[in-house]
Amino acid sequence: LTDMNQSLASSAGNALEVKSAFTVLKNEPGEERLLEGTLALGSNLLVNAGIFSDEYTGRERLKESLSSGKAAEIFGRMITALGGPIDFVEKSDEYLPVAENILDFPSPSSGYLKSVNGRILGQAVIELGGGRKKAEDKLDLSVGLDQFIRIGKYVDQGDPLLRIHTSNDRDMERAKNLLSEAFQFSENPVESNPLILESVT
Repeated sequence: LTDMNQSLASSAGNALEVKSAFTVLKNEPGEERLLEGTLALGSNLLVNAGIFSDEYTGRERLKESLSSGKAAEIFGRMITALGGPIDFVEKSDEYLPVAENILDFPSPSSGYLKSVNGRILGQAVIELGGGRKKAEDKLDLSVGLDQFIRIGKYVDQGDPLLRIHTSNDRDMERAKNLLSEAFQFSENPVESNPLILESVT
C-alpha cells in the first residue's frame, strides 16, 4: 500500500507515463520512486506466485533483470509481437508524441508542500485531452503533467510545482484552474510518509 498523496512516477499522461516506465526498464536514473514501487510490488508477486521463498531474493532478481537489460529486451519483444515497431524500446523518443507547448505551473503560495489531490491531477490530464469524457473522444497522447514537486519540499510563491504539456491554450487554462485547487501548503516543515506504507501478503 502506498501513500495516495504521493504518486510513484513523476508524470501523468499517456506518452509521459510510457517514458517514465522506460526510464525504469532501461535502468536509467530519474524515476527512483517508480523503481522502488516496482521492486516492492514485483518481489511480492514473485513470492506469492511461489517462484521465490522470500522478497529479498525476488527483489535482487528483479534488479538483475533491469541492470542486465533483460527486462527491456523482453518488453521490446512483447511490443513487436503485438504489432509494434521492432526498435520501439531503443528509439522510443522517436515514436512517442511530444506536446506543442510545455510550461511550468507556478506555486500559488509559499510554504512546505503538505498534500496533493491526485484526483484533481487526473481531472487536469483529462481536460488537456489525455483522457476521455465521452467514449468517442479522441485521446491526445502527447499531453499530461510531469516533474512534480514532492511532499515536504519548500517552495516560494511562483516556483514551479510541475510542468504542463498541452496542445492548445484553451485546454491549458482549464487544467490550470483545476490545478490551483490541488495543492495544500504548511508554514511548518512537513514529514512525508514512506513510499510503501504496508505490504499485504
